[in-house]
Amino acid sequence: YPVLKDDKLTISTIWKGHIISNQSFEFYQAARIGGKNGLRGFRNERFSGQTSYYQNTDLRWNITRFNAGILPAKLGAFTGFDYGRVWLKNDNSNKWHTAYGGGLYVNTAGLFTFQTSYFSSDDGGRFMFGLGFGF
Repeated sequence: YPVLKDDKLTISTIWKGHIISNQSFEFYQAARIGGKNGLRGFRNERFSGQTSYYQNTDLRWNITRFNAGILPAKLGAFTGFDYGRVWLKNDNSNKWHTAYGGGLYVNTAGLFTFQTSYFSSDDGGRFMFGLGFGF
């Protein structure tokens, strides 16, 4: 969503939840968060339970426009904050896990976005390289 009229600054967010209604589920069926699936500062599938919820929010700034061969491109920077948690039956924890960080991206003609970022968390941090933002 544009913050400024010229689309140089945008905010992007996603909320996601997962509920398993069956009380007896196998570990590989668990609701998981971490890494690519929310909480970018943690390893993939770091937390698992019967129910999960997370939110990712980015503030993205289009720094400049340029030509990448025959395609127009944008170079930008972003900063983000994530939070989420999982719930299990008989689990009394109220701990919400958080991660924060930022990175750079190049978007070519609105078709492909290459991005690199670093996000920090209680588990340390995580470098990521990828194609697209995921949200």
